[in-house]
Order: sequence, then C-alpha cells, then structure tokens
Amino acid sequence: SWEWTFAWLLSGNIDADNQAKAPLIQVDDECSIYDGKKIEISSDLLFSSPSDLMNSIKSSVKRSAGRKFGASLTSPGSSLSSSISPTNAKKNIDKTVPNILMANASDGNLRGSNSHIERVPHDLQTLSNLHEPSVVHTLHRRYDEDMIYTSTGSQILVALNPFKFTMLYEEKVLDKYAELGTWEQSFGPVEESSGGELEALPPHVFRIADNSFRAMMNALQEDGLEDAGVGVYDPLKGESTAKSQRTRTSKSDRNTKRNVVVNQSLLVSGESGSGKTVTTKHCLRYLASLSQRNGKAASRGTLVRSSRPSLRNIVKAPSIRLSKSAPPLERGLSRRVSVSRGSGFSSMGSISEAQLESNRPSMDRRPSWILGSDIEVKILEANPILEAFGNARTVRNDNSSRFGKYIELFFSQKGSLIGATIETYLLEKVRLIHCEEGERNYHIFYEIMDGASEDELKEYLLDGYEKEDFKIINQSGTMDRRDCVDDQEEFDNLIESMSLLQFYPDQVRDIMRVSVSCMHALNLTFTAPSEDESDLDDANPHLQKFLSLMGLERKDLHDTICFYEILIAGRDKQRRNQSKANAEKGMEAFIKSIYNAMFTYLVDTINQRISIQSSKSSEQSASIGILDIFGFESFQTNSLEQLMINYCNEAMQQLFNAVVFKSMKEEYDREGIDSSFISFPDNQDALDAIDN
Repeated sequence: SWEWTFAWLLSGNIDADNQAKAPLIQVDDECSIYDGKKIEISSDLLFSSPSDLMNSIKSSVKRSAGRKFGASLTSPGSSLSSSISPTNAKKNIDKTVPNILMANASDGNLRGSNSHIERVPHDLQTLSNLHEPSVVHTLHRRYDEDMIYTSTGSQILVALNPFKFTMLYEEKVLDKYAELGTWEQSFGPVEESSGGELEALPPHVFRIADNSFRAMMNALQEDGLEDAGVGVYDPLKGESTAKSQRTRTSKSDRNTKRNVVVNQSLLVSGESGSGKTVTTKHCLRYLASLSQRNGKAASRGTLVRSSRPSLRNIVKAPSIRLSKSAPPLERGLSRRVSVSRGSGFSSMGSISEAQLESNRPSMDRRPSWILGSDIEVKILEANPILEAFGNARTVRNDNSSRFGKYIELFFSQKGSLIGATIETYLLEKVRLIHCEEGERNYHIFYEIMDGASEDELKEYLLDGYEKEDFKIINQSGTMDRRDCVDDQEEFDNLIESMSLLQFYPDQVRDIMRVSVSCMHALNLTFTAPSEDESDLDDANPHLQKFLSLMGLERKDLHDTICFYEILIAGRDKQRRNQSKANAEKGMEAFIKSIYNAMFTYLVDTINQRISIQSSKSSEQSASIGILDIFGFESFQTNSLEQLMINYCNEAMQQLFNAVVFKSMKEEYDREGIDSSFISFPDNQDALDAIDN
C-alpha cells in the first residue's frame, strides 16, 4: 500500500503547474522498500492517482537496476557518494534543504495518521513488548525521523534533544495544538483515524502544557465555577459556551471539595544537556499564548517583541547617593563592613521604595512603551535575564541552567494569566571560582565584554582589558559557545528585557557594576608579611577598580578578609591575622556572596514586576507550576553543591517512580492482578543514606 515517505529532491521540481519538470528523487526512509534508491518520476504522473504513480516508480526502479546508487542522506547537508559529481550534489542538496525543512513542519509530519512514522508508536505504552530494548529502539527510530517527542501515557512525555534547528515550535504548530485542545474539550478526544477536519497530533511539549491548562479549567468548573447549565470552556473565546450565572466556592475549599485538584504542576527533569531549559520556555510560551487568546488579552498585543528603543538611549537620571552608614549591599555579608557608595552606585538590597521615589527626578524614568505591557510578555522576557546571570556553558550543554527554579503562573477564572512568581534555589556559586576545562562561567561576564559600548566599558572600568585578562573568564580556556549564539546580541537582548520589565537605568548600571566587580575581585592577590599574616596587594591594578565599583574602603576590605575574631572564655573577642591561603579563601567566599546576593535581587525585582497586582488579586482562581530542575552530573571532583543538585534529581526520580510504577503496582494489587513482573530501579536507599 502506498503511504507518505521522505525523499530528497535531487533535480526537477514538484510544483503543481504546467512547468512541472520530472523530478529525480532519492528515498531516505528505512520504512520504505525503496530506501536509498534514486527514482525519476515522469511529469505527467506527478499529480496522477496513487496507483499510476506506484506503477511509474516500479518501472523506474526496474530500469535503474544495476546502476551505482549513492548512500542515503540522513540529514540536510550530507554528501552523496554516487555517480553525481560532488559539485552538483552540493548544489542539489543546497536547493533541497529549504524543502526538507518546510516538510518537517508540514501537516503530514504533524498529523500522525498521515505520516509513515505511524508505524512507530507515539505512545510507549502501546508497545507489544514493553522492555528496555523495544523502548530504546522505538525512541531511536522516532529520533531518526525528527520525532523527538514520545508519550508514556497521558501525563508523561519523553523528549530527546535534537541538537539542531527544528520548526516544531512555529506559531502555526502552536495554533494546531491549541485548536485541537479546544475541540477535544468540547467534543472529546480525536482519534488518529477519525479523518475529520481535526486529526490527532503527535506527542509534543505543547500537548502536555495544553493538558494541564484544560485540566485546570475543567477542575475550576467542577469546583463551583461551572455554569448553571452545561458549559464548556473555550480558551479561544475566553468564556464558556453557556453564559448563565456562575457560583463560586471559597478558596480554602477549592482543592478539597469532591477531591477536585485545581492547581496543576509540570515537572521538567533530566540529565544535563537534555533540553530542560528550552522545554520550560516552550511550556511558558504555550500557556502565555493560551492566555492571550482570552478576553482582553487577545486585543492587547502579541507575544512578538515590538520595536522599542534601547534602554541605553534613555536619558540618564541622577545617581542615588547613600551615606556611609547605609546597610551593606546584601543580606549575607558581614555587617562589620561599612559601605560608602560613590557616585552612580545605588543600594540594591536595602533601599526602600520611598527612598527610591524621593531620589527620583521629576520625569518618569519608565519609558512610555513599557507602561501597561502584557503580563504574558513580561513573564517570557524574564528568561533572558535569568539565563544571562544563571546559565553557563558546560561540557554537555552550552546554555545549562546552573540553578533550579519553580515558576508559578496564576490564572483568572476565565483562563487569563494575571501574574506569576519565580522561586530559585541552589545557584552554583562554586562556578565563579573554578570552571572545568571546556566550560564557561556565567554568560553575563562574556556578554559585558563583547556587548558593552566604549562608554559603558569606561564606566565599568573595563577599558583596556580583554576577556583573557580575567581569571573568572580565562581559567577554563574556553571563551566561545558551540551553539552559535552571539554574546553581543545576547547583551542587547538582556538590556531590552530589563527595560521591558521596568528595571530603572540606575538599577541596570548597578547590576552591571556588581557583575564587573566580581571579575576584578577574582584577580585580586595577597601578600604574606609572615607565615601567619596576609595583606592586600596594593600593586595589583584590580584592587582600586574593585573598591571603586563596590563603594568600599581599602581598610574595611582588609579588616574583613585578612583578619578574623575568636571568642575567649565565652566573653572576650580577639582579632587575629589570617594566613595568605585563608585570606584567598575568604575572598572567594566574599565573591560568591556578592554574586548570590545580586542574583537574589534580580529574582526579587522580576517578581515585583510580574506578581499579581492588588487590583487583580481577587481574580486569582488557580495556578500552574513549572519546576525546572538542574541536570544530574558527576565530575571527577564533585563539590557539595553538586551533591545537593544530584540529591534533588534523585528525589525527582523517586517522585517519577511513585507516579509511574508504584501507583501502577498498587492498582494491580487492588484488582487482584499479579504485579510481580513490574520491576524498576528504586533509589530509596540512596535518599535514605543522605537523609539519615
């Protein structure tokens, strides 16, 4: 029987017009008996019936018997080892790449019932032999066909990182899953062989996000927000089909009444480099898109960045000056360090909104084009900021999140996004001091060096320096990114995102100054007057730059880093000098505290901008939480931070086991079905060893 297949167009064309030229194709489909064959299809049969076309292909293959066929092409840009010359092969391949990429996002590839990939199941639970070899083989087959998503039941999605550009996330693809979700909520699941206007779509991260949204809305209706008549929520319209008066239960009863669970959660877990960060961003984008389809959100704008002026071009406001008695920058630093901030350095952790207002010039420093911006856009624009300061290149991943985050999205009764909060934990601070070979430090250091203007480099005391001059950058010997992302462009995106989220120009400058101060700080050196004494090296040019950027006095820094106190007889304090080695360790701890405080400040500021406004707090009905856990890694030498990261992953694996295997086993036992055949690696012993 004739079905769809994948093939390379080597010559000719397949346009449906009178100029159609007989195409020469090469089949690239291991499911086809013609895999690897070059076939010429006569132009008069291009748009004929399948049976006539099949006879033509059989005839073409028969005539081609005995020819030297080239190796099948497995990816765009592969070379041909056939009778076609390398030059012509490259020319033909270059012409076919756009066609292949377009085909990857075509309806035939999205709709499971039309594609030959249907022979490889979309759901691992439908395998006749559910064991490791068959699961791995299925995932491998789908991966080879650019089908990177595979379902395991309705609640679990297995995603394989394609490590290349894909068109599975275009707006038209998002629309298809949104339309399908709306249809299924109204009329029930769409079968793959329905043949109707809407057909079942293959597994996708959009599908998982859509399921959580529909489950939340359905639970809201069942839990007292349903219509008096039969009503079905339609996110494309932002309302239910029935418009009679709703009745509402109290918030305290919302998740307990009739055991209805309203709030939803999405857990994104996997080893380092598996694509968790990108998956989280796609979930956020899809849920934000559903929100924008609702009510007023649909008329306020789109999720596409509009052309807006750079925050650099905004008139610089007078800097905020704080007295010497102002509290330190961040909560974790020793209070013994008195802080005198120079011109242009405003407090990031202690200044109140009232102080900020009193120091604000008469003009509103918030550009008019960001006032009243969509909450959906603001939530998405938080990602570039968090990635710049919390992501880095590792051996496995060029944009690896070096912190964990939990994003909670709050929705109104109609499904409109009204706010969000971001909670972060376990920032990998040890990376600031030491990077493994082949890795990079946090992106912000490279982005500042490549993206800052000459004036900004002077302001941040970086003029005359190269990236190689800073230990925080050069210690691993790796400066670039393998994913072809440009640090200069990323810096521009960072500035735009911060301006959209209403970071004031003074705040942006202070954040950059603190980031640069960490770069200078790791270059500081110490002298050793004696074996048990230490002092700051005044000959080091980075010392004055660090003090100036942080607004510190040399004596304060010296007394804090080079001395320590001991308590004698429980009452008297005595100050003693640190050794050079201990002073260096103290400086490293100081750097980690500074950066961690700045990162906390960034997250707090973002939360202020995206949190539910007081005027909308009464609208909150439900939430969807997204947990993006860092990836499991095991190095030659592992830090305490890595142990905690891996412990979190083990805990997540235990939750996965509980959801998938243990619950299945309990259900079998309740029904009297033998469940002894269900075996899985239980990591409870590893968790108990750490817990105890």
